[in-house]
Amino acid sequence: MNRLGRSRGLGVIGWFALAAAVLAWGCSDKDDYNPPPVPPDITLAASFNQVPTDLSEWQTAQVSVVDADGTSGTRWALRVSDWVDQIVGSQEASGYLYDFVDGADDTLLECLGGDAGQLPGYEDLQHAFFIDDSANDRGLRLVWDEQKPGCFYPDNLEAGSVVSRPDWTVLDKTACSYVMETNTPVPVHEGETVYVEGIATMGTDVMVSGRYFKLHIQDETGGIYVFADTQATVADQGYDGSTFSSINIYPGDRVALKGTIGSHDGMVEFYPVSGYNVSVLSRGETVPDPYLFASVDAIYGDGYAHVGDLVRVNGVAIEAVDPASAWPLYGQKSSDLFAKTGPDVNALEVAFYPGSGIPGSTVPAGPFDLIGVLHREETDQGAVTCILYPRGLTDINPLAPPAITGIQLSVYKAGDPEHAVTVSLGDFQQSLYDRGEGAEPVVTLDSLIVPQVARDPKDWAYKIIARDGRQPFDSLQFNQLKSGMLYLDGEVVNSDFYAGMELSQIYYLNDVAEIVLYPIEDSGAPEPGEAVHGQGVNLAVNGLNYPVNFEDLPDPDAEHKIALSEFVPNRIMSVYTMDGSFSPEQIRVLYDYRLVSSDGAQECTITWDVLQTGQADMTSGLPAVTGIEGCTVADLFTIEMIRKIIVDDGVQEQTFYWKDLPIVPRDLGDGTIEEVVFFDDVLDAAGITDKTLYDYNVWASDDFGTYFPYGHHHLEDMFFNALTNQGFITDANPGMSDYGGRYSTKAILRIELRPVPQSAPSLFVDDGLGTGWLSDPNSSATCNGCHVKKGVLEIAVNCADCHS
Repeated sequence: MNRLGRSRGLGVIGWFALAAAVLAWGCSDKDDYNPPPVPPDITLAASFNQVPTDLSEWQTAQVSVVDADGTSGTRWALRVSDWVDQIVGSQEASGYLYDFVDGADDTLLECLGGDAGQLPGYEDLQHAFFIDDSANDRGLRLVWDEQKPGCFYPDNLEAGSVVSRPDWTVLDKTACSYVMETNTPVPVHEGETVYVEGIATMGTDVMVSGRYFKLHIQDETGGIYVFADTQATVADQGYDGSTFSSINIYPGDRVALKGTIGSHDGMVEFYPVSGYNVSVLSRGETVPDPYLFASVDAIYGDGYAHVGDLVRVNGVAIEAVDPASAWPLYGQKSSDLFAKTGPDVNALEVAFYPGSGIPGSTVPAGPFDLIGVLHREETDQGAVTCILYPRGLTDINPLAPPAITGIQLSVYKAGDPEHAVTVSLGDFQQSLYDRGEGAEPVVTLDSLIVPQVARDPKDWAYKIIARDGRQPFDSLQFNQLKSGMLYLDGEVVNSDFYAGMELSQIYYLNDVAEIVLYPIEDSGAPEPGEAVHGQGVNLAVNGLNYPVNFEDLPDPDAEHKIALSEFVPNRIMSVYTMDGSFSPEQIRVLYDYRLVSSDGAQECTITWDVLQTGQADMTSGLPAVTGIEGCTVADLFTIEMIRKIIVDDGVQEQTFYWKDLPIVPRDLGDGTIEEVVFFDDVLDAAGITDKTLYDYNVWASDDFGTYFPYGHHHLEDMFFNALTNQGFITDANPGMSDYGGRYSTKAILRIELRPVPQSAPSLFVDDGLGTGWLSDPNSSATCNGCHVKKGVLEIAVNCADCHS
């Protein structure tokens, strides 16, 4: 039965429990009747294959279960087989084994040493139950009504999935070639429903534009084209298309499907019964080599046997007066783009979709080699068109063997570098690509996101990081990685992107060493709220309040003390690190800390450095600040973090708090209104009257410094939001690059003034605008660098270039 169209029911166990309650009521005095308790929901979610299901839609019942340690008890639970029955039906479900995958991508199959034969079958699921064990920090769990080995008790299954793995001793596996058999152009087996398995040669979201679910899989007998409409309904097309909307398949995935054979415009298609019937059995397997055709005419003559397969044809040229105009721009798809080899009569249609990452790339100079999946369409009048769908940039002028070898990068999830996967560029498909300086070998960035790191790459955002720690402030989505590439520059590897992506130059990093993954939706992000007195303290950050509960802190030491720094935990600070561009420690130093007692009678304000020297004495059960001279707070209940900016004129340092500076609402250009502060107003607050007498170094909390002269719409037209750690420029000087304003003024902690000598060796500029004396970059007495990282000059700057 389809879950989405089903009304909520009690399930088998629930009905027996209800019947027993009714019978008991019928045999007792009605006045003494106490109705049974309402079964609680499991307010968590898990996926069947990749289709999310809300478990609260299924009724729980009280059952006796046995935990991994042998203890037994009664719990409110959902029988797993009842859940599976209502998703796919018991008859269908009996042909599968079941793998359980938790929210961290750890699987039961891995725990069992990769032995699929030990996985539970449908009959086992009748003894398995989901329980909500969130109260014990174990989340959604799998338990049994009889004791099983430890592997069979996975925790934290919310945001995880149950993967159905076909048992081919029960189900009949059909070869892909059987699906593709035709009496041209009608499939021989049209209308039959069969089970197939193969390696994905093209993943989802590549050859689509809009609402469709499309992919290709291939076994040793050939390839098939899988299709579904995500907007289909049972009423109009016989299946629920929404079950496909969350499924992502990638090249190298081993996929099992149950589907029906059909056709459209002469092309054989395979329609999965539902998203529940699409199983990913493994990832990262070797994709079959493409079948090589000698020419486009050979595809038209002999290609029918390879429709649906991955194929290759070399030496094609675009059939257009201006090939560049026929090549799609970034974010667009190709239209009427055809190619031929030299002597061809027929033309091969080449279909580039945005999901391939190819649109926006450089048009190959002259004939080029091409790989893609092959389609063949035929009109009612018998006119045939062969279409090739390339999968990505490395399908154009592919290299074999790879030319870039010996270069290794580290790929890992943020916060987990100890489990980094080392990847060698020589292990990935490469192609010849012209970045503007002639064709050279490249590797696309998306190919490096290996399945050992991310089960579903679209669940993550990405940052490329240089060996010296340089990285972009904003993250990239997976599809953007398809338009990014790595190329060799001497002994190091650099990154590049298509111009059409309109990324800041900061993304073009030299000496790339790492790719780090960040959750797009971090389910572990803290929720704002109020602490309960006696159970925790309030941490107020940028207008939001977060409870820091004592039970979440480390246990007190032998003297009943906890370091005060523990009350400013990483899980909260990580919200403000700009996707890891700064460490939690680099965020903490941006603030002073106001410690307040529960009655408000005691308080003190200290820096982060001082706070780290203090402790909370928990002897009475309430935290009392100790170890900080002049800071007496007997019942600490609120820690207010106050964002600060330090101005250093070389004589004294002045600290200014964001909340006390002139705050201006500003439209950032996309309708987003932010409250910002102009650097000019900070200098006014510091009493700097003639700002042109100084150059300015703006320092972030990670010791990244940016040099700005005051004029030329630098500081005078720059503003920032200290709470989100973002810097911006006005539209007064559109010639000033984003790199100089938007990206160089983030997580600002200090502004240092550097007097410009009002005589030689400075340069005097008499431009009638009052520019006056400027630093002379040719003089060691006045030279500055545009960027300094931890005291090392990164980019030299010549201010005199702005003047004749």
